[in-house]
Amino acid sequence: MATLQEQALGALVNHSAATLEDVVDHYNEFFKRVRVTAVLTPVPPDASTDGLHFDRQPTPEERPALLAHLRKL
Repeated sequence: MATLQEQALGALVNHSAATLEDVVDHYNEFFKRVRVTAVLTPVPPDASTDGLHFDRQPTPEERPALLAHLRKL
């Protein structure tokens, strides 16, 4: 499985995401998918810092900082 960063950058590179805002939206959709598909399995490392909780998805408050960081890359 590709890391979250690889997936997001892949969305930008393969032109399925036109803007960095679209990349962040892609991140959020990825987390929704992981949450649904990981019901009976441990939480994947891309979605969790401790393997128990889905705590890596950016919050709405973190969105501006995340976009600023991505613009520097």
